[in-house]
Amino acid sequence: MIEQLKELFIAGDEVVLNFNTGFAAGVATAILILFLLFLLKLIIVIICRRRKSNGVLINGEHGGIFISATAITSTIMGLESEFRDFLIQKVKLYCVGHGKVFIWVQLCKDERARDFVPKAEQFQRRALNILKEMFGIDNIDRVEIKLKEPIRLKGHEQELDIAGSPDKPVTVFAPEPTPETNESAK
Repeated sequence: MIEQLKELFIAGDEVVLNFNTGFAAGVATAILILFLLFLLKLIIVIICRRRKSNGVLINGEHGGIFISATAITSTIMGLESEFRDFLIQKVKLYCVGHGKVFIWVQLCKDERARDFVPKAEQFQRRALNILKEMFGIDNIDRVEIKLKEPIRLKGHEQELDIAGSPDKPVTVFAPEPTPETNESAK
């Protein structure tokens, strides 16, 4: 009987040993798979990332002409006077591929304005057209728009199709003063 109990304990230790080895191998395999997935994600992010562009290079007859991102940004910001329902907050240029650039625009719309999508599409077309007209840029792939939030813009009461009078107080977006505007006010 004692011999049988010894065999059970010895066999039991081997079972525990085999279980621990198998468990450790399973955990190591799971960690290896997670590491490989992380590495794959990192490679995809590096390959597919958006890189900011400093501007657009146009090949001319006598050499290249570089249009800076600042010039393009200020031109797009100038469209705010044509599109009174929008407040343009940010404009960024990104490289998409070999010589291709796309423009990313973040804007707010007047909360009382209607038909955002048709107006946004019109804005996209106008942005591409004005860059073509002013600078001759034709290698911009697309204009992506991000609507941040609807706000109430000042001075749009006559231009907008508003049903009834506003029941909320008017909130006005005013950009923070910059050193340039402070100096010009003096």
